[in-house]
Amino acid sequence: MGYYTPGCEPLRVWNRLEPRARQPDFSRVLRAEVYDGLWMLARQWQFGEFHGEDTGSAIFARLAVRSAKIDGLRGAQGPFTPYQDSLPLETRIEHEPGPDDLSCRLQLGRQWLRILNHFGRAFNDGGGTPAYDPEAWRDLFLQRFPIRAPEASGATPSDVVAHARLDANPRQRQHLSAADGRLVDGLALLDALPTGSIVWSNLPASLRNGIDNAHRALLIEALLALKDFREANWSLPSAADSRSWQDAQLEYRAATRVPRPGGGRLELSAEEYHGGQIDWHSFDLGQEVIDSESPSDPDQISERVLTVIPTPAEFPGQPQARYWEFEDGAVDLGNLRADSTDLARILVTEFALVYGNNWFVIPCPQQVGTLAEIEGIVVEDVFGQRTLVESATRNAASDWTRWEMFSLGAQSNAAAGSLGAHLLIPPAGPMIADAEPQESIRLLRDEMANTVWAIEVRVPDGLGRSHDGHDNARRFAAALQRAEPPIVADDLLEGAELRYQLANSVPENWIPFLPVHKPGENREIRLQRASMPRFLQGTVRPVRPLTRILRPGLLPDDQQDTPYFIHEEEVPRAGIRVDAGYRRTRWYDGTTFVWYARSKRSGRGEGNSGLKFDTLEEIKPRKS
Repeated sequence: MGYYTPGCEPLRVWNRLEPRARQPDFSRVLRAEVYDGLWMLARQWQFGEFHGEDTGSAIFARLAVRSAKIDGLRGAQGPFTPYQDSLPLETRIEHEPGPDDLSCRLQLGRQWLRILNHFGRAFNDGGGTPAYDPEAWRDLFLQRFPIRAPEASGATPSDVVAHARLDANPRQRQHLSAADGRLVDGLALLDALPTGSIVWSNLPASLRNGIDNAHRALLIEALLALKDFREANWSLPSAADSRSWQDAQLEYRAATRVPRPGGGRLELSAEEYHGGQIDWHSFDLGQEVIDSESPSDPDQISERVLTVIPTPAEFPGQPQARYWEFEDGAVDLGNLRADSTDLARILVTEFALVYGNNWFVIPCPQQVGTLAEIEGIVVEDVFGQRTLVESATRNAASDWTRWEMFSLGAQSNAAAGSLGAHLLIPPAGPMIADAEPQESIRLLRDEMANTVWAIEVRVPDGLGRSHDGHDNARRFAAALQRAEPPIVADDLLEGAELRYQLANSVPENWIPFLPVHKPGENREIRLQRASMPRFLQGTVRPVRPLTRILRPGLLPDDQQDTPYFIHEEEVPRAGIRVDAGYRRTRWYDGTTFVWYARSKRSGRGEGNSGLKFDTLEEIKPRKS
């Protein structure tokens, strides 16, 4: 190695450093001898390496596993219904009727005409008489189930609001103008079908009138095909499924059950499922019930004994098992960055470094949709000795202060201690794709107004998509002003300097929720949906929400049938966000499922609506 010596200008001096070997033999240097052998022996004695035990390494492990398949599902209310893993669990719990928007009606109407033509051609090819006439059938259903736009001659406040809604949504107005009286409303056709079996005697008069007797079978086959098409493309709740979404809690509530060896069934409840993807941590242990009328099926319970070879558990950066063995230089075990408040990180790191080589992995395959319980594990070492390994967290469910990974928690009425070491793998979708939310609201607290606001951030556009709720409210307000221009108060107060305002207003996508006392309580409160006033044609009408999330208890004409309450504790200071939209997943057999679901997440804090009462404003003089 050479280096330059400064201060010698103009003379420059370069020196070179290089090693010079004094011995021709390098064998002793490469041995890396330790000069203090006594120190090494003392350190080994201090670490207990001289205290050997007559033990051997694990070579075989036998474990007895009992698996029970989920055989029942219940929503928020009602009894359990049979469950088969032919569809994901999220689909059964989350699915709700999708929005009956214009795009859905048009798609079903076009599909209905295709189905009619398909069966009509088959009828004609078979020599049926009278022949199927596609134009006559199209005109028949176009007269009975047409797409209609609102009448432009309406003068009532409800008609003015309907026209303003349509005027604020130009895309929907264009589609309605193009389809008005020209296309069939397929959803209205399906709604006219009976709830039970589709036979000729059960059909309403709107479907039977004008149909020739020879075409009855054709019509029944076409209606069944249309119904199958809708069920194949949208996973809709059946009549036997109870609704899982809780409007007061803004979350899902459901329960499953698994059979037990004694003939009973163990309930697994998901009390606070917020949507998204369901997993083992979504469930808690419930009661174990023995039903004498419908005992559990023993075929749903399987027991097996597995013999496997245990392997040491490893993880990246794991310390070497032997003390005098050096770790990889890429791992810096001393560079652990943890603040004084990172107690969990410190505990996990210390546990991994100290006891990382004391664990073994035993593979145990488990079927999806089952609850597996380990009845016992016997480990055999190289000396032939067998050791029964018991669970370190036995009966942890009976003590709320205990904690264990991957085990279900227990409710107050649960069958404590009924399960040993277990693992639940629910039949959930592996990967779920979420579309853009069609409905999205934000619930936030407004301390200045002493109320809670539900802000409609995304509202449906009626065409299968959504648009911004703030822009929609602004366009709607402009459409109402064009329909009925407001009275300018400054013209009535000529020469006045101050103007008194009773209260200002907020955009119509801000829905208030007021605190009210619970029945029979003096301190506990809940949030009741209220409404801001809308002054139109000398009348006062309440402003109603557009999203179905906030419309429980409201009729289609915006009249309130029952009040809507939300538990006060469901809206923390951070607020919450509730979205609703379509979800899609592919099941293990390749089947694709699409359903409409909701989800709840944390918000972004408090807000201020700017609502004020009893204010005085200065009237500025007009410029001449």
